[in-house]
Amino acid sequence: MSSQVSKGDADHDLSRKVQELESELTAARHREAAVADILRVINRSPSVIQPVLDAVAKSAARLCDAEAGSIFRRDGDQLRLVAVALSSSSTLLRAPRPYSLRLGRGSAAGRSVLEMRTIHIADLQSEVGEYPEGSESARKWGHRAVLAAPLLREGDAIGSISVRRANAQLFTEAQVAMLETIPNWQAPPAEQLAYGLRQALL
Repeated sequence: MSSQVSKGDADHDLSRKVQELESELTAARHREAAVADILRVINRSPSVIQPVLDAVAKSAARLCDAEAGSIFRRDGDQLRLVAVALSSSSTLLRAPRPYSLRLGRGSAAGRSVLEMRTIHIADLQSEVGEYPEGSESARKWGHRAVLAAPLLREGDAIGSISVRRANAQLFTEAQVAMLETIPNWQAPPAEQLAYGLRQALL
């Protein structure tokens, strides 16, 4: 009887490991596809950075199963929106351009820059006390869940990349890790993309 239980446990562990490996492989393929898409944009217009930033924002949203992706650049005491992409099924409103935020802890993007860490909120609309500016923006533009990661260069936060959803649902651990690694892709030629993204935000 005990041998049957042990075999059942082993089979369960093996099945779980197979599922984990399949999930990692799928994530890697999605990441490679995103890099390939962005590199195609770079090849079409190597001297024009805006299409590249737009492609990165779009890829961030797609990889994290979000309705919108945004990139902000730090400019003094402001965060300036330099790229935004909405999914085809998004119900969110698009912020007008040009658009900027005060660099403060009252927004997810601002806090991610000032504290140089990822900010993950299930329902920003309800976080009036902790994120007053972010909560107001969320109600204005229609999003609830938000995930924001700092863009770092030589130890300094030079901006933020974020993804948003209309529903109040946290992103998965894999999606959080994906967003955090976008500015730091290391596998060639993705390392060129990471370098180019950081240079573009200077």
